[in-house]
Amino acid sequence: MARYLTLRYKLVVFTILMVTVIMATITYLYTIRELEAKRAATEEQITRIAQNIATLQLLDRQDWDVYQNYISQLMAFNQDIVYIAIYDHQSLLRAFTLNRDLIDLKRPRISRWEEARIVRRLDAGGVAAESRNDFRIVRVNIQMGNRILGSVHVGFSLININDNLRSGIVTNVLLALGFIVVFSLLSFYTSSRLVRPLEKLSAAMRSVRKGNLDLKIQPTTHDEIAQLTDDFNQMVEALRERRIIDKLGFELTASFQLDNLVRIIYHRLFNEVDTRLGVLYLSRRRQPNRFEQLRPSETGSSAGEELLLQPPTLQYLMEHSRGFRYQSLPEEIRNNLHLSGEFENPLIIPLIVREKLLGLFFLESKHADGFSRNQHHFLVTLANQVAVSLENALLYEEVREQERIKKEIEIARRVQQRLLPREMPHFPGYAIEGFCLPATEVGGDYFDFFTIDAEHLGIVIADVCGKGASASFYMAELKGMMQS
Repeated sequence: MARYLTLRYKLVVFTILMVTVIMATITYLYTIRELEAKRAATEEQITRIAQNIATLQLLDRQDWDVYQNYISQLMAFNQDIVYIAIYDHQSLLRAFTLNRDLIDLKRPRISRWEEARIVRRLDAGGVAAESRNDFRIVRVNIQMGNRILGSVHVGFSLININDNLRSGIVTNVLLALGFIVVFSLLSFYTSSRLVRPLEKLSAAMRSVRKGNLDLKIQPTTHDEIAQLTDDFNQMVEALRERRIIDKLGFELTASFQLDNLVRIIYHRLFNEVDTRLGVLYLSRRRQPNRFEQLRPSETGSSAGEELLLQPPTLQYLMEHSRGFRYQSLPEEIRNNLHLSGEFENPLIIPLIVREKLLGLFFLESKHADGFSRNQHHFLVTLANQVAVSLENALLYEEVREQERIKKEIEIARRVQQRLLPREMPHFPGYAIEGFCLPATEVGGDYFDFFTIDAEHLGIVIADVCGKGASASFYMAELKGMMQS
């Protein structure tokens, strides 16, 4: 399984990169660029000094002492100048000065000739490799018209500038490291506060993926994460409701017996939602304005108190099929819907199927503020599903009752047929046939034959008043009377 970089560490890495970029920018803007500007300004200043020397134009008079005095004075006021050398047109060193404080001399006192040798070596680039970045040379020609009389060479040091640059970079690096540590700790702490709710959501999602829908996360913030938490809770609630609907729908559709449906409604439906108390009222088929309370019992379902609803109440219930709170009803209807002492302010949901009021749900919430809007909608959905199942169960009972009656009638018809003669009598000189076709499945028509003696045959024909099973029973009694 692939490993992912957590959001907490992403935030820490982002903070480190951000601090690094900021400090690098500060180092460039306020250290490197500033020192580069100082370096350029120093080089420009030295160039102007060399140009000023070149403008004396004394070489044609061979007055080297003037040059020597002038450059010696300049050296005293410019501590960054390492040496100043003036050459004639034949590149012979005529005047020079050397800043001994910037030269690593092996002896404290050296001769003038040795100083000249050091100046020539420096001017030729004879500088140690580690010091080359700290040393620069500016060369300016001494001209008179188009004629070059010589040149002025000024070597100067950038040690102070480079030292300041290195010191600034080191300082900035140390500051950057300090800021990285501080901001990393702050970022880790802040990200932990931000990521912890997301981690809870992630763990909850994994739990939901495993089938646990009994979850509810309490928001700990007041931002987008809290909104995301609320959305997650609503999603889980919707999934849980969907699971309840599917499971309850399967159980309801799998049973066509009213007793089983009543048991499922009380033991499953009322327990799946935050219901403290629930009651089902079902209408009588032959008295649609009478509703009797059904409760589950050990032997099936038992009927309780009845509601006799008046036409205004029936019309109100048909017009408000989405349910309503008891206390919101008009007084006339509230009085007609007799409220048991167990209820306070229940939610009443009419059970309507094919524009007929089949029953009523009385549901009392466990919470003082009643059912939420989502719970109300969920209960209405379940009630509609229950109404269809109850209608199917009642139709099934009617069909089953009709089948039972049909079987009883079939048995009565067979009994009636057995009461009629199975064989016609054989009497010399006569051909006798008899047949009975009742107007309904069972009738009261009767005929029979009785042998009186060898020459006489008795014939009985009767028509009992009425039709159906009762007439057939009278016919059986008549047969018994005739036989006796």
